[in-house]
Amino acid sequence: MRAILALTSRAARLGDILTRLPGESQLFVSERLQYDYPTARILERPFGRFLANIWPCYDQYVFIMAAGIVVRAIAPLIQGKRRDPAVVVVDEGGRFAVPVLSGHWGGA
Repeated sequence: MRAILALTSRAARLGDILTRLPGESQLFVSERLQYDYPTARILERPFGRFLANIWPCYDQYVFIMAAGIVVRAIAPLIQGKRRDPAVVVVDEGGRFAVPVLSGHWGGA
């Protein structure tokens, strides 16, 4: 299952589109966007603790946000290339997708 995490309204719009791709997906948005995306779950704060809680629940993560935020958040969670989920960072415009973790083994 794929988790798609978006912090801004522009990112959430793209995330909503990505949930329609083949495969099961769950969109996560910041609390201020919950009314615009009623089927999305809320990104709780602090982000690092929230991510640690959901990390074992998904085998793919698509982060639509700055790569620096993602790298700092996932760093303590990394266990090894055969165990980690796929992690991809996408820019808000949907122009660039960068596999950050588990590119070969996890399918990023």
